Amino acid sequence: MNEIYAIDPSAPQDLKDIKAMLDQFGLANGRFIANLPDEWIELLKQNVQHFKGLDQSRFFRLLELHKDALLSIDINFKRAKSWNENAIAAKDARIGISKVLGADPNSFGFETLQKFLWVDELVGDSRGAHIPMTIESYTRAISPLLELSTEVHLVDPFFNLRRLNGELHRGKEALLRGFLMEAEKSKRCEVFKIHFKLQGEESINFQKSKIEADLTYICEQVNLKKVAIQYTLNEEIGHGRYIFSIKGGLQFDHGFEPLKDKKNHVHWLSKSELEPIQMRYL
Repeated sequence: MNEIYAIDPSAPQDLKDIKAMLDQFGLANGRFIANLPDEWIELLKQNVQHFKGLDQSRFFRLLELHKDALLSIDINFKRAKSWNENAIAAKDARIGISKVLGADPNSFGFETLQKFLWVDELVGDSRGAHIPMTIESYTRAISPLLELSTEVHLVDPFFNLRRLNGELHRGKEALLRGFLMEAEKSKRCEVFKIHFKLQGEESINFQKSKIEADLTYICEQVNLKKVAIQYTLNEEIGHGRYIFSIKGGLQFDHGFEPLKDKKNHVHWLSKSELEPIQMRYL
């Protein structure tokens, strides 16, 4: 889940390769292409100029449909070195590169893009995982969504910042603080919105005042500058536990509570799974 592949932009040999490659990556697949270097798309465009009979309109349509398959990585791409040498450095730097896919042939021992596409036949095996129920693990799981989305929504009928006795739920408060810190670090996220469920017999106005006070406290702790936090309070929001955007989403089977020595089944939503959620909350 959330594997990042470094792919030589000169590796695709025709438009069929490019379509098959892009179809394997993105939020719905839980697998991403490293933006190595930052001009990876431009290098890919340069490569396709050598394709015979290229349908330019179809190529650019593919890029538009799959533009969120790429994730930025934290490494200094050295222009004086080849892409392959930079890929080795990125893999050795342990910054999250799972695999390097090279051209066919290549002298660096990299698995070729063609083998990955037409022999390995990886389909959907990165969409989900059983992850530790920790703040760090949850934050890693949602980080691509925050990196690629302007507005992110959290829906969970059991996500409350207060316990039934009125005390602040320290675990969930710490989790939300971690999510907001990750959103603040991202390049794109501007709004983090929580859909709370109305609880018990207390009035809506009383619950809103508590939520607003708690969110203000958390925002001050995080020192939010770029990201705005918003919320809704609803009588009914269903039973699903999701974090999602217009781009994609994740389902957390056991919600968002951090628990020691427990596992949570988390998976990226397919388009058909995501659309009803988007229609209800966006």
